[in-house]
Amino acid sequence: MNEEVIIANEAGLEETKKKILEAGSENFHVLADFDNTLTKQFADGQKSHTTIAQLRNGNYLTSDYPGKAHALFDKYN
Repeated sequence: MNEEVIIANEAGLEETKKKILEAGSENFHVLADFDNTLTKQFADGQKSHTTIAQLRNGNYLTSDYPGKAHALFDKYN
């Protein structure tokens, strides 16, 4: 492994990699574009949501997350 990469829990990383491989590529998703720097902001004339907006507004996180996220957004924007 690269000496510049620090892995706090190598066993946990190996277990995660094993689970990803076992689940197969059809079940693997990468969320990388949180602020529309990689993807279009508009699709078919409609404004697209950012990844973080999809997570925040969808039913993907704990029930208290949207309120906390909106409060942080309001505070820092």
